[in-house]
Amino acid sequence: MGGEDFAYYLEKVPGSYFRLGIRNEKKGIIHPYHTSVFDIDEEVLPFGVEMFVRIIDQYLGLDMI
Repeated sequence: MGGEDFAYYLEKVPGSYFRLGIRNEKKGIIHPYHTSVFDIDEEVLPFGVEMFVRIIDQYLGLDMI
């Protein structure tokens, strides 16, 4: 399930859901969440940080990036 239980949170407060670094076939990162062989492509973590910073900047009206 793509949204899992997150939809219940969204009933209470606004939010969004995205997947970051969960699939990279070249590196063999192909397994789904909640399995013993799940892995993450750590090279994408800086993109996730940047995305959160941009979201916060927009929310605060800073738009600095």
